Amino acid sequence: MRIIIFLTIIVSLAKPIKSYSQWTEISYITTKNLVDGCFINDSTAIIISQNGAIFKSHDNGHTWNNIKNINSFFTKIYAASEDTIFAGGINLYKSTDQGFTWNFIKSFNQPISDLDFFNSKIGYIIIPQYDTIPSSWGEYGYIVNDNYKAFKTVDFGSNWNIALHTGESNNKMQITDFGSAFISCDYIEILAHGCGPWVDISKRTSDFGETWNLSLRPTPSHVFDFINDSIGYFINWGSIVKTVIGTDVPIVLYDQFIDYSVKDCFFLSEVYGVIISDYYIFETTTGGYSLTTSYTSEKKLNRVFSNKKGNIICIGENGLILTKKVDLDSLTYINFNNEIPVSTAFPNPFIDFVKFEIDLAGECEIFVYDILSQFIYQNKFIRFITIETSDFNKGAYIYIIKNNGKILKKGKILKI
Repeated sequence: MRIIIFLTIIVSLAKPIKSYSQWTEISYITTKNLVDGCFINDSTAIIISQNGAIFKSHDNGHTWNNIKNINSFFTKIYAASEDTIFAGGINLYKSTDQGFTWNFIKSFNQPISDLDFFNSKIGYIIIPQYDTIPSSWGEYGYIVNDNYKAFKTVDFGSNWNIALHTGESNNKMQITDFGSAFISCDYIEILAHGCGPWVDISKRTSDFGETWNLSLRPTPSHVFDFINDSIGYFINWGSIVKTVIGTDVPIVLYDQFIDYSVKDCFFLSEVYGVIISDYYIFETTTGGYSLTTSYTSEKKLNRVFSNKKGNIICIGENGLILTKKVDLDSLTYINFNNEIPVSTAFPNPFIDFVKFEIDLAGECEIFVYDILSQFIYQNKFIRFITIETSDFNKGAYIYIIKNNGKILKKGKILKI
């Protein structure tokens, strides 16, 4: 009876949840390199080009008007409120009338890598600084553009002070809830002969940035999106990993090759998400367990963003603007964890071996990853398998059991 029930579930999961609309390319707006954008309300969006051309749409991205041109280099734009918008790169500008007029605020020695605001008063910018890495091959070493620092304003952007050091990697910050935010960052120790290993020093705040606590990422990637203050998705070229704050077990949802150039993502819910690389758009309608390539572009993609009603905009070089509407009412969450046959791992914790047994009369495949989602072990089996673990390092591991490509069971095991 268990096998019959399981097979019925697998068939239902294989059916598409919804046939979603195709991407629509908005043509002949501009030929400029569009680098960032955001929604300022349910229907109004604003985007900016690298050289300061600002475009605005009042119909979810279907038509656009060039409302302003600022002669500067830009990387980011962010709506702190419906009226207050900040745009930055080498310089930082502010608008209080939805982008029609802009005031210069401050110049920086390097372009802004990220820009986020809790509200129109309190916000952060992240900027790389110069750093020197010593080298045995040269007298002066390498000058590198890293050593990122986060600057904070508490007076509507008028003054900015260093708030924290965010490491030596390409940082990203996201406001995850009222007063809460997450910053991904790494630190690399400078040794006498060069560089040491990367160390994750990602941080989280729940008090508008007054205090920041260590909050490690489930995978080394800086491409991520939180759908709320506790649930986030981290993407790299070979996996999608879901993390739930408050638990210590990240879930590897997808573990097949995506694209080496993965650069941005946006998840509308625990069911639907969009991932972009340089030339491809990938979508999931299964909460990250599977991906489809929904668009192939001849122009390089830069950014994807959405409003809460499922209107998605993707922008890129040479004036590329793509739009899509997702019917949020049709999205159905599938609880994979409660619809699978029972699996046991024993002993757990383990020392030299661990056994797995699953109540299914068919060939299964097991994958084991370390806590950073690095691949450790893979093998096929029927009903049970014993894994020799004498070469495993002490610590926590994630296992995934599949049947015909479908995930049956995920869990955590511990070597002591």
